[in-house]
Amino acid sequence: MITSRTADKHRDHALQLGVNAYMGKPYQEDELLEKIAQLLVSQSDK
Repeated sequence: MITSRTADKHRDHALQLGVNAYMGKPYQEDELLEKIAQLLVSQSDK
């Protein structure tokens, strides 16, 4: 999830709802690509 809401309470709530990853705006492109790669690896392990 990419959002402009960066407070811990918003991140925690989203993660409790089942979001796999939470990133606040603005974000760095390399940070986004790394998170995508991590999610792809974790999904392929299932």
